[in-house]
Amino acid sequence: MNRLLFKKVDVVGVAWGAFVMQEPQLTAEIAKALATLADKGFVEPVVGPVFPLEQVAQALRELDSRKATGKVVLRVREG
Repeated sequence: MNRLLFKKVDVVGVAWGAFVMQEPQLTAEIAKALATLADKGFVEPVVGPVFPLEQVAQALRELDSRKATGKVVLRVREG
């Protein structure tokens, strides 16, 4: 937490659980809106290491050891 204070960073969390159960269509609407923002360049997720599906154990080790920066991606197929 000190790192957040020193860098003057805000952390915001959202608990979707019960709300999404009451409004199931909302998840699809939010996903569509986020995809639109990403397509326009407003949302740029940090992509970290990319692993083929066969290396899922290594990907999990990266997460577990906290070595991964950004999103860890499992490639399901070539393309």
